[in-house]
Amino acid sequence: MKKLFLLISCAGFLACASLTHSKDEAALQKISKVAVVAIDITEPVPAKVGINLGSSNGFVPEYGEFNKLSPHADGIFQDLIAALKARLGWKVVEASVMENNPGYIQAFDKTMKGMHNKMPVPKGQVQFVAAKVMDVDSIRIMDDQTRESLFNNLKVDAIATARIKIEFSGTSIMGLGSRKPQAHLTFTVYTRGQDKPVWFEGDIEGDEAKESVGSTGFFDAEQLASLSRESSKSAFNKISK
Repeated sequence: MKKLFLLISCAGFLACASLTHSKDEAALQKISKVAVVAIDITEPVPAKVGINLGSSNGFVPEYGEFNKLSPHADGIFQDLIAALKARLGWKVVEASVMENNPGYIQAFDKTMKGMHNKMPVPKGQVQFVAAKVMDVDSIRIMDDQTRESLFNNLKVDAIATARIKIEFSGTSIMGLGSRKPQAHLTFTVYTRGQDKPVWFEGDIEGDEAKESVGSTGFFDAEQLASLSRESSKSAFNKISK
């Protein structure tokens, strides 16, 4: 089971192109209530002037920032919940319910606190998470009993995860050119007692932003956050049974 979750978790970072789409139509027909138990968003970080003395090579950190909180990540999480309700007709557990659910809190504490064997964030990028919501790798490292208990604790037919990777599209020559954020969504749905997801989408592309964050690596992080949310929302609106 954990080998499968490792494969799915790497999709956001290592481009596991061999698995991009699968769907169990019969299983999906039985789903009426879902909890999105994990989400993370990876984005490029702006370049900075100066030397980073805390890095291994004196200039660029070996890995990017990991599981950073941000209001725009909270907003993206809410956008996903709204999209699943509207597009699939599912009842979706609200974030406020999960963050106050003892079973979910226990799972969160096990996987989000302390040191864990999670996929590193590539250098030059940052992984954002929604407040009090697990990252996608938490589901991979979670033991089977804890994972299965989420169904009972949250009183749902299925649990879902979403990994969003923001990349720059546009034309660039020698590192100079337009940098238009575009979201790439990995979306999974699991049902009780099943190792294999009943629904997996490896790369749902959001719309390319109409604006560029700039022509160099010294872009505005707040502008990127805003455009990333809009592109992510457009990806969510492409989720369809």
